[in-house]
Amino acid sequence: MVTQPQPLQLLNADPHEVHAFIHRRFGAKGLKLFTASRRTGNRAFLHYRSLGKLDILTLSFGCHAEITPSGKETFYHFQLVLNGRGILRYPDRDLVLNAGEAGVINQRCPLKVLYDADCRKVIIRISAEQLHADAVSFGYRLPEEGIVFRRRVLSVAATGTLAHIVNALTDEYDHQGSEQLEEHYRRILSHLLLTTFDNNLTRFHTLKPSRNPMVEKIRQYIMEHPREKISADTLAALCGVSKKTIYNLFERELDISPGAYVIRIKLEFIYDELLKKERVRNVTEVAIGYGFTNLGRFSRQYMDYFGELPSHTFRRAI
Repeated sequence: MVTQPQPLQLLNADPHEVHAFIHRRFGAKGLKLFTASRRTGNRAFLHYRSLGKLDILTLSFGCHAEITPSGKETFYHFQLVLNGRGILRYPDRDLVLNAGEAGVINQRCPLKVLYDADCRKVIIRISAEQLHADAVSFGYRLPEEGIVFRRRVLSVAATGTLAHIVNALTDEYDHQGSEQLEEHYRRILSHLLLTTFDNNLTRFHTLKPSRNPMVEKIRQYIMEHPREKISADTLAALCGVSKKTIYNLFERELDISPGAYVIRIKLEFIYDELLKKERVRNVTEVAIGYGFTNLGRFSRQYMDYFGELPSHTFRRAI
């Protein structure tokens, strides 16, 4: 069992104490203070706790401050300004967050985070690995570059459910409980982040998450390895069962063969790639990249599944 970090609260603190904790826990490199807290009459504040695989932080520096994240973290940061104003300073532009507004910082993102003297902020951190896994379980295709959120500011009050879940997560009540409860909170937050903030994800047409744990394990494995050759033997080894069990499973649950299921997922990836037309020169190149060497058969399978030829999908993207 993984030991959770202990909750921490700093009241009437020195800004450098708050930064020291952020540096240790989150890897923030630099701190610049532009107005001493004793001159503003404010003092720094920090409240931290871990809820399962989420880090939840409420803080204020009590003065004008600038933080430089490491730019190497494989984490996403949801940031909500409660009071005052904060700025996410990207190399090409500033994103201003006023009270009640929020944004998401992508993993490995170079920027500076600025705080006004009266800025109090909630930060919720989730690992890229976990958010990607949640996205796949919700039925999204995961691009090779991972999830990328658009640089956009939203009023949290206008989002309804997101406001409620953030309030619940930052409530002074200690939410530490069962792993099931912690996972429940995390999955709700992940779903709200993915559906509230614009990003580069797209959903599958028909291949939704399965309630059968073995089928879902297979679905996620194929989605994580769409370019590989995957046979019924591969799936049997993955699940630790016989090939016959795999065939019976697919016949009972989906009324198709394991091979047809693999092909459908590969076709979904191809459809998405053709529509986006990023680094795509022609249909043949994409089809071969996913293991389709008989191009005539591939076109028929694609037509049967999507109701149009792959060349038509490609032309629509131009």
